[in-house]
Amino acid sequence: MPSQRNHAQPLTDSHPDAPHPDSAAGVAVHHAGAITNRRVIPVGDARTIVVRPRIPGWYKALLALSLALNALILVLLFTFGAGAYRFYRALSAEVSSLAQASPAGQRLASLGSDPKAAAAYTVDTASHTVDEALAAVKQVEGATIRGSVPIDQQLPLQAQATVDANTVVTTNAPVPLVVPARITFPGGGGNLNATVALNLPTGLQLPIHIGLSVPVTGTVPAKFDVPISIAVKDTELAGPFARLQRLLEPAAEFFSAGRR
Repeated sequence: MPSQRNHAQPLTDSHPDAPHPDSAAGVAVHHAGAITNRRVIPVGDARTIVVRPRIPGWYKALLALSLALNALILVLLFTFGAGAYRFYRALSAEVSSLAQASPAGQRLASLGSDPKAAAAYTVDTASHTVDEALAAVKQVEGATIRGSVPIDQQLPLQAQATVDANTVVTTNAPVPLVVPARITFPGGGGNLNATVALNLPTGLQLPIHIGLSVPVTGTVPAKFDVPISIAVKDTELAGPFARLQRLLEPAAEFFSAGRR
């Protein structure tokens, strides 16, 4: 008959085929035994191993602290929610009392007690609303969009400038001239064709005529505001406003007939 084993003996001794403590499997089993409580209960030739984990004290303290924090948060949320609900009820009651004390509230209360007056008030309100909407649509259709468009561009320039004018120029250096000349002697002495060489002095003013065409190219800065004035009926908005007017006119005629 097998001898009674110690209940606290290691797991490696609970089976004849258990790994040796010096082997890799034995080291793993020994490490598992360091973090668990094991108890071997022999039942005949079989063995029942009861394994219970060992929970460190600091882990238990963290669990308790987490539970306490969660409970505190729930209490705070409940307290805040209850206070917010009480504030909402008080505010709703105050707003309701103010609304009932106002002229509009009194008017609504009187309408609630008189169905005929409520119906007449509803019809009058709808009629006034339709008339105002129809008048606004007509005003928009006859309105004019006014404004200005700023222009700030560089415009290309390519043209011919014609110069045709008389002016006076002044020589700033001697100007040599060699020109043919026809000399007529007085008293019927005859004529003599000759060449005259002379220098025009500095500072001599000479009247001249300038006639030429000068090409002009470049860019011209253009910065100005262009005023605009566009009637709404001449824009794409005219169609939608016309359809809106056609939709409102039957309702306006209906309410007008009811007032008559």
